[in-house]
Amino acid sequence: MLLATAPFRHRKMVVAVVGWRRREEIMKIRDFVFPITRLLFDRLPPLFG
Repeated sequence: MLLATAPFRHRKMVVAVVGWRRREEIMKIRDFVFPITRLLFDRLPPLFG
């Protein structure tokens, strides 16, 4: 319950930091997945038009 008792400004800062970290993770996953999906789409053009 540390977040609940923390000041509002500090809580906003923590939420922003957590959101930024999550966005970095999502960007890493996208950078890893996009080339694979692009290769698959290039290999299977009749299925996906």
